[in-house]
Amino acid sequence: RRHASALTDHPVYWTREQRGEEAATWLLFDHKHQYLRETSIRADDRSPLVRAFCVPRHAVDDSPTGERMLLLLALALMESHGIRTVVTDIAELAGTPGFVFDRRRTAITATWIGADGIWYADVTDNRTTVRGYDDAAGYAINHSINDGPSPRARLRAFAEYLQLKWSTLAVRCAELGEWGAAGIAQPRSRLLSVDGFDRACRYLGSVDQRGD
Repeated sequence: RRHASALTDHPVYWTREQRGEEAATWLLFDHKHQYLRETSIRADDRSPLVRAFCVPRHAVDDSPTGERMLLLLALALMESHGIRTVVTDIAELAGTPGFVFDRRRTAITATWIGADGIWYADVTDNRTTVRGYDDAAGYAINHSINDGPSPRARLRAFAEYLQLKWSTLAVRCAELGEWGAAGIAQPRSRLLSVDGFDRACRYLGSVDQRGD
């Protein structure tokens, strides 16, 4: 967040998570959910924010059903904040670090996954680096495996890629979202909350019911 002022244009985000275990942080950590709320303020109907993922086929095949569901819910949480999600399955892009760039001259790299558990963040205006990020994000946007005109279309397409049964999942999420997860699991840490998880469940269930 502290580097956000370095960006001069509408940003595009690249999210490093490829499995549900990694993506669960968006659903359970308060500061991650707050970050989505704050960044979504930049979004509007004409220029929606874009958050890109790379989820190679092998990451799907190696993940149990529960983890694949968590990954889908993480994208549902982002879509609920007006952030358009795009996913590429190109394995060559799997090692791309998490970044945000403004399509002009500045990029912020911020990630811990795959970095020996050490968090690092950096701001760069190196043309080669920024061009590489632009190419990666541009490919994901233009060749998205979950491309669709609406959140429901994008989430349903991603569910199919994850080999999840959309109709059953949508019903279960609607039911769980209505009752909330607090009665099942109540985190004791002040850093954790089920608010993001509940919001994602409600949203996924509601877009299916509305047919958005």
